[in-house]
Amino acid sequence: MGSMLIPAALIGAALGTLVGYLRWRSPLTGAILGGALGLGVGRFAFVGPGGVAAVETAEDFEAKVLKADGPVLVDFYADWCGPCRKLKPTIEDLAEEYAGRAGFVKVNVDEGPGLARRYNIRSIPAVLIFVDGQVTEVLVGCRPAEHYRSVLDAALKS
Repeated sequence: MGSMLIPAALIGAALGTLVGYLRWRSPLTGAILGGALGLGVGRFAFVGPGGVAAVETAEDFEAKVLKADGPVLVDFYADWCGPCRKLKPTIEDLAEEYAGRAGFVKVNVDEGPGLARRYNIRSIPAVLIFVDGQVTEVLVGCRPAEHYRSVLDAALKS
């Protein structure tokens, strides 16, 4: 996930250098502004808002979850689900807190019904923790952030 941010920042810095030189006659100012813009755009385009990657296909799921290094929290949700909307900020905050240590993925069960069937998701929100491509924990319903932290911490130690 994070590996795509570097090229985005570099492209942003290169374009910013040009714009900075043309606008302010200062390539350094442009490079700094362009790099920041590149990071912002790259993060949104490649990771998604809040550091949680959206997955819709089995191929994408395999790459981002099953072949991931380290634990991955997968949030199965639906846009119409009230408890899912309530859980969303908690998951996004955890993604920021555990950035670089754990992956965070969300699967819309309406857009990825095959993945929901594959993991026997019958109730949402459902949060699955994967380690080395295997489900190690299943949490159904909304839980306090502390509960997700303790599960993630245990997964990181394994």
